[in-house]
Amino acid sequence: AQVQLCTDVGCAPADDVDMTGPLGLISVADHDGDTWTFSVDSLPDTFTVRTLAADGTVLSDTEVTPEWVRVGGSAQCGGPGEATVAATV
Repeated sequence: AQVQLCTDVGCAPADDVDMTGPLGLISVADHDGDTWTFSVDSLPDTFTVRTLAADGTVLSDTEVTPEWVRVGGSAQCGGPGEATVAATV
C-alpha cells in the first residue's frame, strides 16, 4: 500500500516527517501499480526501500545502493539524476 525511502534519520514520506528537515525533501512523484517514482533532493549513497501494508505493517526493508545517471545539465555543472532500484515484497 505504501513505499518509503529510509535513511538513518527516518523514513519518508510519512505523516510525522518534519517537512523542514532532510526527509521533507523526499516525495512520491508517481505511483502506477507496482512502480513508485520518488523525487529526492539528496540521499546517502546507501538507503533502504521500505514497503508497508495498508495497516502500516512493514512488509520488507531492502538496502540499496543506486547507480545514479545524470539526465540533464552538463558534465561541468552537474544536473538532475535518476536511478532505478527494485524491492521484493
